[in-house]
Amino acid sequence: MNWEITNSQSRQVEQFSKKFPALKAGERLSEAIEFNTVGKNGSYEIEIFANPRIQLEQTFRNNQLDLGVYFEVEGDDSQDILDVNFDGVYIMDGDIVSPTVMINAILKNDQAILLKKDTVGLDIFLKRECESCDFERINFSNPNLTWTPASENTDFRVAFQPGPLEDGLYTLRVQNEDSPEPYQVNFEVINESQITNFYPYPNPFSTSVRFVFTLTGTEIPDEIKIQIMTVTGRVVREILQDELGPIRIGNNITEYAWDGRDEYGDQLANGVYIYRVLIRKNGQFMEHRPSAGDRAFKQGYGKMYLLR
Repeated sequence: MNWEITNSQSRQVEQFSKKFPALKAGERLSEAIEFNTVGKNGSYEIEIFANPRIQLEQTFRNNQLDLGVYFEVEGDDSQDILDVNFDGVYIMDGDIVSPTVMINAILKNDQAILLKKDTVGLDIFLKRECESCDFERINFSNPNLTWTPASENTDFRVAFQPGPLEDGLYTLRVQNEDSPEPYQVNFEVINESQITNFYPYPNPFSTSVRFVFTLTGTEIPDEIKIQIMTVTGRVVREILQDELGPIRIGNNITEYAWDGRDEYGDQLANGVYIYRVLIRKNGQFMEHRPSAGDRAFKQGYGKMYLLR
């Protein structure tokens, strides 16, 4: 038995052949043909030829069957979702990141028929903000870049560590041919270890308050201590770094939320409280970097309002 499967558009032909035992009168034969459809979109015609002129017969016309266009292979029109994070965190446009940040690009597609096994169609660009600077394409042979193909249980991943980066503004662009649009984000690098934008949120608060702040540099501090004081200077609560939760270079909001109680668990009265921030790294206090968001936080001190 011979089979010919022909693409109606390209007229490309694939041929199959297999021998079967002779059939007795009244018997039937059922056989499945495996046809690999990877990258073979389009309509297909099938022709079948039994005893293709191997043994003599009076006529071979009744041995041939032309099924015409018998099936169609649809293309994989699903789109990849491009997921990009910096040190495992999704950043906002213009955020501060570590000079040694690890950029991770992940392609997710639960509906894809074919798993992505190469870097074809994926491009990564990085640009530093300056008059003569332009986007630089990052080669996948770069020693600071690694990638892993997709499997049934894992997504396609790229990990890229461009640094250590100098101080300045940068733009990252990641393009993938199967994604609806490229990913692009601006970020800032500051090598000096500083703290800025330290404020309670919300402020005023009634039931609980978290602390928002920005760290720069390459390493997180060894010690962070927040002292809550009355307006007379009496410390009513100390919050240590272990209580705050995970901290990273860039923008932070603490997992810990102060509930307005003192060291003994007693509810404090409504009013104004002072918070003092002490941050130490390598045995030295970190500098505070002034910014427009620090108008209410000066020389390590700020105010918060407890209103129930």
